[in-house]
Amino acid sequence: MKFIEIDIDIIPMGAVRVNAKGKQTPRAVAYHHWMDSFRWLWAQACIKAGIPGNSVLPGKIYSMEFGLPIPYPTIGTKKVIAEKLARIGQEHLKKPDIDNIYKAVVDSIFYKKIGKNDSAIWNITNGLSKVYTPFGSGYVRIKFYYND
Repeated sequence: MKFIEIDIDIIPMGAVRVNAKGKQTPRAVAYHHWMDSFRWLWAQACIKAGIPGNSVLPGKIYSMEFGLPIPYPTIGTKKVIAEKLARIGQEHLKKPDIDNIYKAVVDSIFYKKIGKNDSAIWNITNGLSKVYTPFGSGYVRIKFYYND
């Protein structure tokens, strides 16, 4: 068993709910494109970490951290920019909600896996968190134990 930390350079996106008629709104289409990108980046990161690229998460995850970018300042004064940059690494308290980001990540990993779904995850030891990152950047960091 080894401890693995995977960082994926992508701005997290919250899951999008499709209405009862299944209508594909522009936001839903963008979400599906995000899922495809995340799934590809996940497979590449797993291969780089030495685990099969088509692996799914184990039932017990240590933690997930989501880095969301600081919004660009509307007024470009040095003081406003400095205040925004001071937020890097601090808690992110705005939308998207942490539960929607978690759902998007897990659904991306388990998407179209026959007989697999996110019900296999039964514990997140150290929890979920979302923090600010510099302008225009973001990440998803997943830490877990992997059985060889």
